[in-house]
Amino acid sequence: MDIAAERKHGYEDAQGIISDTAVQACTAKCKWLIFSGHVAAAERCMGPCDERLPRLWQCNDLSWLPF
Repeated sequence: MDIAAERKHGYEDAQGIISDTAVQACTAKCKWLIFSGHVAAAERCMGPCDERLPRLWQCNDLSWLPF
């Protein structure tokens, strides 16, 4: 049940970021870093745009899995 609640929270965060024009404008200046392969630099650039972004990025980190 906890996983379902967190999934819902993540979905709501993502939808909020997508619909927030201020966040989109802020992150637009950083997207070239992603396309040039500088993901860590892009995260440092985009992080201050919205506090929800780092939470969403944590969901992509699967390094804790045993395989």
